[in-house]
Amino acid sequence: SGESDESGALGDDSSASKAAWDLKPRRIEAWGNPVIVSAPSQGVEVRGQRLDYDFQNGRIVLDGTDEVFLQQGDNKIHARSLEYEPGRDGALGQVVARGPGRLDGRMQGRLARGFRAVWGEQLQIRPVDGQQVISLTGGAKLDYGGVGGLAAEAIHFWLLEADRPKTPPEAPKQLRPDRMLATGDVELRSAQLIGKVDQLEVWFEQQVPSEPPAAG
Repeated sequence: SGESDESGALGDDSSASKAAWDLKPRRIEAWGNPVIVSAPSQGVEVRGQRLDYDFQNGRIVLDGTDEVFLQQGDNKIHARSLEYEPGRDGALGQVVARGPGRLDGRMQGRLARGFRAVWGEQLQIRPVDGQQVISLTGGAKLDYGGVGGLAAEAIHFWLLEADRPKTPPEAPKQLRPDRMLATGDVELRSAQLIGKVDQLEVWFEQQVPSEPPAAG
């Protein structure tokens, strides 16, 4: 008769214990030679000696004594250290890559061809007013598909993004150049023009899709 019923209390403790162990990771840090992370659905792969990953926003920090590497779709970045935050629905995302480094990529549309960008200080990719802007600083160089090249203290590229035909929305988007600004000891070389100027601005003509013929 002196025994007490503690089943309710034990049940409460069990529920509290279960809640206490309902943990969700917020951040992971890994070391390796190298650490490799791959996300095929987003077309992303990263490599480096040290990786810091934030589960809340997908932000990745890569560094180490060796070169780090990031690939998203057709774009590949090599640098000394790198910070990357993915964009939504296949957008290019935000990148800060501290140099020296290089970016190998490919434009789409009428000017579809590969390019290589090289920098001495920093590469930054960020969204600005609905476009993606790539900025190269510190002895920047750009070689475009074997048809020409550009060197300057700083080069800024404004890019248009578009969905690839017949791909899911989260797939990496197509990139088309919209305009470019190069400043500081600009050297331009192409089959049509060779010269040196203090500043160069270029606007790219966009291809307007032709409408299908009317039925009937």
